[in-house]
Amino acid sequence: MVAGRLADGVRLRPATSEAALSTVDHADLWVDRASGLPLAVDLVDVVGGPVVSAAFDAVTLGAPDPAALAVPDPPGATVRSAEVDVAAGAATAAPWELPGQLAGLPALQDPGTAGAVAYGTGLLRLAVVSLPADQGRQALFAAEAAGAQPLDQARTGSGRTALVRAGALSAAVVVVPGGAGQRQGRAYLVSGAVQPELLTRAAAQLVTDPPERRP
Repeated sequence: MVAGRLADGVRLRPATSEAALSTVDHADLWVDRASGLPLAVDLVDVVGGPVVSAAFDAVTLGAPDPAALAVPDPPGATVRSAEVDVAAGAATAAPWELPGQLAGLPALQDPGTAGAVAYGTGLLRLAVVSLPADQGRQALFAAEAAGAQPLDQARTGSGRTALVRAGALSAAVVVVPGGAGQRQGRAYLVSGAVQPELLTRAAAQLVTDPPERRP
């Protein structure tokens, strides 16, 4: 019983072939039997620690009161509306295309239209953001100053990397020096609930087989 409702539970685990690359051991999900609404979730890492634990205390099914969805206006504020697609804007600002497959994982969005792309299957997911070179270098220097260590330099070649870990989450800044016609270089942020080995594979591919600049 969750929030006073009968729920069915299911435990999800990374596929056997992917388990060594994930920092997630399993996810437990409880779903309302009558409606299919997820009522609770527990995400547990490979050392048995909780990554995410969330559940409803009470549930009322049906359309919410429109007043509950209205954004309150602070006193003296002026409200303006504009039809701006934030995701499309991010894709336009991203300087480099992202590959259709990274570190053996398929893209879950169209890399041609997304500035941030998720890769993976099941619970194994990797998020990649294409960064302007100067922003990437700033992030790299900040991570190094905080004590971040590089990924396997023998595999990432000429690229500079910095690995940051927090619990089950890992992230790496990848800066690729410029070549012919690319004086400024390129940069990426790669992150996920994954082991550094998967970040290293992704970084090595981005360094040795870099995608093209966006048209």
